[in-house]
Amino acid sequence: MTISFSCECGKKYQVADENGGKKSRCKTCGAVIVIPEAPSETPLELTAIDEVPAEEKPTAQQKEKPATPEERMDEELKETFGKASSAAKKGAGRAWDGLKTAGEMAKTGKKLAALNLELNRICRELGSAAFEQEMLNPKTMDDGGQSLFRVEGTRKRMEEVKGFIEAADRRYTSASGAKEKALAAKDIAAAKAARKKAELDLDKAHQNLGEYVLRFCMEPEGKAEALQRALEIEDEIKETKQDISDLGGVLYKNKLGAAAVVLIAIILIYIVLKVVF
Repeated sequence: MTISFSCECGKKYQVADENGGKKSRCKTCGAVIVIPEAPSETPLELTAIDEVPAEEKPTAQQKEKPATPEERMDEELKETFGKASSAAKKGAGRAWDGLKTAGEMAKTGKKLAALNLELNRICRELGSAAFEQEMLNPKTMDDGGQSLFRVEGTRKRMEEVKGFIEAADRRYTSASGAKEKALAAKDIAAAKAARKKAELDLDKAHQNLGEYVLRFCMEPEGKAEALQRALEIEDEIKETKQDISDLGGVLYKNKLGAAAVVLIAIILIYIVLKVVF
């Protein structure tokens, strides 16, 4: 037979009936308890029916089994690899952004080249018209009329080369021997090469005149639209150059960011390899 009873704190106990009337102390609140029905002055050690004795009750540290060195290393490796993977992804993202920015720069650079070609063509057109209409006075030109004189000299040279080609053609036609024809053909080739160079020089000289005309907004007769378009292109060129400059700044930041993040990833992976091996 057993006796069941409770302490004032609510803790329940159970003892053998021969212990009735004895005193003991509650293990929860420490209060002295008199066991019912068998008064006795002898204190009795009680055993709770719903708990493990305090000396046997596991602590929070005992419940959580400490990790072994191998387990701790595995956790550290997982964490380090995770950081390296995240850094590598960020670096790849920055690198991809850099590639897209570089593509935009190439596209914008192509646009700038096309604008410059168009402007040069219009300047040659304006310069040729201004020369034909005798709009320019060498005394008032800031280069002392040198660009104007170059146009005059190049045109004269082209006329001379034209005469050389015609004369060589006549010699070739009238030549009776193979040697004479070969010499005449050589002269024709040399004269045509000279004409090609003179044409390029004339284009450049006309372009220089056109740039002068454009700078002072001089309008040759019949060239109003060409002048207006040239002024518009100049504005477009300024805007395009600014776009390229802005894209260059973005590309530089992306390159630095990608390099830094990839470097971090490499360092983390190196640390992991050093730990493992």
